[in-house]
Amino acid sequence: MLRRFTAAYLSHSTLHHSTDAREAGLLIRGWAMEKALYELEYELKHRIANFPIPLEGIATLAVALPTA
Repeated sequence: MLRRFTAAYLSHSTLHHSTDAREAGLLIRGWAMEKALYELEYELKHRIANFPIPLEGIATLAVALPTA
């Protein structure tokens, strides 16, 4: 999903047309991790029963990136 999102984003972006797809993927992955960590904090403070939802996203994002 990340590769498709990155490719679609870069194909429609006029600001980042010179950005390498792998580099953009790393940037988007970092942004997604930041958002997932924020959501985990929110759920732990306000809706403890929902904390597994962002935790699953964090675990998925933490998996090593493919080499190619």
